[in-house]
Amino acid sequence: MRLTLLIVISVLLAACSPGPQNEFQLAQKGLLSGALSEDSSYALIGSIHHGGSLWDIERNERLYSWNHQSGGFSSFRTVALSADGQVAVTTEEKSIGVWNATTGESKAFWEAADRILAIALSPDGDKALIGMRDGTLDYFNLRTGQVIQRMFHKAEVRSVALSADGKVGLSGSDDFTAISWNLGTGKEIQRLSLNNQIKTVALSSSGNLAFTSAQREGILLWDPMEGSVKTTIDARYTNYTSIDFSDDEKQLFLGASNGTLEQRSISSGDKLNHWQAKPRKTFGRASSKAIIAIRASKGKVVALTADGMVQTFSG
Repeated sequence: MRLTLLIVISVLLAACSPGPQNEFQLAQKGLLSGALSEDSSYALIGSIHHGGSLWDIERNERLYSWNHQSGGFSSFRTVALSADGQVAVTTEEKSIGVWNATTGESKAFWEAADRILAIALSPDGDKALIGMRDGTLDYFNLRTGQVIQRMFHKAEVRSVALSADGKVGLSGSDDFTAISWNLGTGKEIQRLSLNNQIKTVALSSSGNLAFTSAQREGILLWDPMEGSVKTTIDARYTNYTSIDFSDDEKQLFLGASNGTLEQRSISSGDKLNHWQAKPRKTFGRASSKAIIAIRASKGKVVALTADGMVQTFSG
C-alpha cells in the first residue's frame, strides 16, 4: 500500500514538474548509450539500430558516424567523451574504438579482457577506467593499449568514475560494494558496503566527493579518501541513472529512469529544483524518458533520453 502511494505521489509530482524548453531528435528508435561534453555542446550516442554518432547539439547537426566494422552498425552499450572534447570512445562487447572527435578519424582499436559494462575517460582522453562483466576493473592506456593497473570486484562492475587528475578511481559493483582506488598503485583506498547491487557511482572533479546509489537504497555522498559519509538522501524508490556535480561541488544534478531531473544541495541533500523529460511517443520504446546522460552548464540543464532525444531545461 505504501509503495503504491509513493508511486502515485511520484506521478503527480512529475505532472507538475517543468518540461524542456526545447528538444531535438538524435536517433529514430532510441539510445543504448550516450555522453555529453563538459560544456554540453556535443553529444556522443550509441543508437539502437544505426551505430554511434557525434552531434553538435547547439546546431542540431550530426558531425560523424562511427562503427566498429565496415558495412554494418555496431551496438554501443557504453560511450564516453573526454572533458576537453578531443577524444570519443565507443565500446561493443570487448572491443574499444578510440576516435578523434575533432576530425572524426579513427585513433585506435583495442580489446578488453571481458565484456565492457562501464567506462570513464581521463580529461585528455589518454586513459580510461573500464568496468567489466567478470568483475575486472582496468585502468587502461588508450594510446598504447596497455593495462596500467588491474583491480577486481567479485561481480559485475556496473559503474565507474575518474577524478579530473586521473589519480582516483571509483567503481560500483553487483557485489554490493563501491570502492575508491589509488590508480597510481592499483590499491584500494576505501570500501563502502551496502545491502544491494550498486548501479550508479560518480566522482566530483576534485576527487573529494563520491556519489553512490544502490538498488532500493538511498543516495550516499561520501569522502572517497576517508570513507566517511557526508550526506544521505532518502530516495530508495528512484533509480538514478546519470549524475553531474556542479563546478563548485555544492550542487548535484540527477537524472532518473522515470525521466525526472533534480537539482539538490550537496550539504543538505535538499531538492532545489526539478524537471520532467518529455516522451517522444506515448507507447513503445520511443516512450521511454530514462535519462542516459545529464550535464549542467551555461545556466541550463541538458539531458539525453532513452527515446533518442536531447532535451534542454532552464537551469
